[in-house]
Amino acid sequence: MDMPWDQMNDETAILEPQECFNKAVVGIQDQRLVYSYKKIVLALVEYYDFSIQDAYEWIEYNTIRSLPYMGPYKPIILDDDDGAGHA
Repeated sequence: MDMPWDQMNDETAILEPQECFNKAVVGIQDQRLVYSYKKIVLALVEYYDFSIQDAYEWIEYNTIRSLPYMGPYKPIILDDDDGAGHA
């Protein structure tokens, strides 16, 4: 997906490095990027050569736990299995 720059504002949080995480963007909602949890895991496996287990642990520790501190335009991480999200 091409990044929807025109639908974001200066405070929209973007997961870094973008070369890894932009592959997991599935949309935008209320000026917040929406990422697929499964696609983030796969991107981590590909970009960092992580095992699947390491990728799950990395995203939980480094991304999901930090969402409350990312401000009003923090990313939405969709749980692909049940349609719920982390926000």
